Amino acid sequence: MIRGVTNLVLMISDLDIIFSILFAVQVFGLDGIWKLGLIVHAAGVLTYLVGALYFGPKQKFQVINMVKDMMNKCPNQFTSRTGSAVQTTVKVDSRLAPNASRPGRTFGELTMDDQGLDQFKRGMAAWDLIHIWNFCEIKNAKNCTELQHSMPFLRLARFGFVAEPTPKDLGCILNANALYTFCTGIFQLVYGTIIMAVQGKVTLEVMLPLCISGVSFLLSLANVAMDFSGMLTAIEGERCLKEQVLQDSENERVAQKRHAEQTRDSQLVLLESQFQGRLGAADIAEKSSRKEEVMNSYKMNVADNERHNLSLLEMELVNYRSRLDCIKAVERGRSAQLQNVQRASSMQEYENSMAPLRAVKERINQVARDKLNALDPDVLSGDDYRRQAEDIQRERMTKLGVIDEQLKTERLRFTEGQSRVPAGDAAVYSRTTDGFASPEPHFTGVLPPGSVAHADIAPEVDGHTCRKN
Repeated sequence: MIRGVTNLVLMISDLDIIFSILFAVQVFGLDGIWKLGLIVHAAGVLTYLVGALYFGPKQKFQVINMVKDMMNKCPNQFTSRTGSAVQTTVKVDSRLAPNASRPGRTFGELTMDDQGLDQFKRGMAAWDLIHIWNFCEIKNAKNCTELQHSMPFLRLARFGFVAEPTPKDLGCILNANALYTFCTGIFQLVYGTIIMAVQGKVTLEVMLPLCISGVSFLLSLANVAMDFSGMLTAIEGERCLKEQVLQDSENERVAQKRHAEQTRDSQLVLLESQFQGRLGAADIAEKSSRKEEVMNSYKMNVADNERHNLSLLEMELVNYRSRLDCIKAVERGRSAQLQNVQRASSMQEYENSMAPLRAVKERINQVARDKLNALDPDVLSGDDYRRQAEDIQRERMTKLGVIDEQLKTERLRFTEGQSRVPAGDAAVYSRTTDGFASPEPHFTGVLPPGSVAHADIAPEVDGHTCRKN
């Protein structure tokens, strides 16, 4: 896909330059003031050469300044635990390697050249901050191009045969095409239209360059408006991360596979020793069955290792994209803690939903306490006191059961990935904060021998003494 798009862009760009020369020849053949267009066209070509040969190749080094500027403005985005048990803020004067055994260069000491660019990138990767580097590189990609991307026919020779050009190279070719369009293409469109309008005739020598320039102009507008270069650089960053993760996990995968092979071989050797000399039909059938079980176990272990590696790759890519989105949000002045805000909002909704039910539950317990405190053991007989106390407890537990079912329902509504509701307000009555509820109410109705119930004290219920408020 990228190869087809790259070749199409190369064809349009090189045709644009060829027909620009044809347009210049036509303008040179005109008389009078029309020759002024040739001077403007030459100035545009000169401008393109200065941008493509000097400023374009130097633009890639601006990533260093962008990262340094972010280090000063957004230090909270440069925290890392690499090489240390505590969080460290990476600054301009930080070393390139975390906990280097000997003093090394700092980020601020690197120069604006290819070597400095490579060392800065390696340093950010060593501090596990490569996502910030990639973000700045993506942001700067829309302004970058190299000599091999801007020179006609040279770029075709360089990338025409490549089976899989990198997204970054395609982005640089698009930028070179946009530069040429803005230097000469727009002028060709305007000047050629004026020539045809004044002369009152449409010639193929003028119309053909205008058509090619128009297509190139539309391609350049799409590149600027939709940020093709930034998207292609983001794809390149993800591809590099994917290759890094795959390379890191390959050793682990090979080790796990080797361990599975050793386990398989040891089980097969043990199986052979167990069935040595046993040549009966039943023995052969059992041996074949157990050997098949060993092989199936080996296949499952290998497949599980492959799934583990793919899950790791997916996790790293998702985290990488999330970090890039977070940095983009900070760059645009938005909150970088969107998920935390949503989580806090969900917690607030959960508390608002549970609070009324908890209040009703507390009110039921309070009413039961008041009713128990209202019972006078000096006036009521033992049987009446037992009956009324048990009625109060039974009514309380029935009402609490209704509220607890509602609490379970609400808790389940705010529970993710749970097949059952964890114990809490709705599970164990004896865990209520009032110290009054119990899972199985039981009232003996018998006061300790020799004790006298005080006026403001009710008898014990499940070992809890209820006191009037």
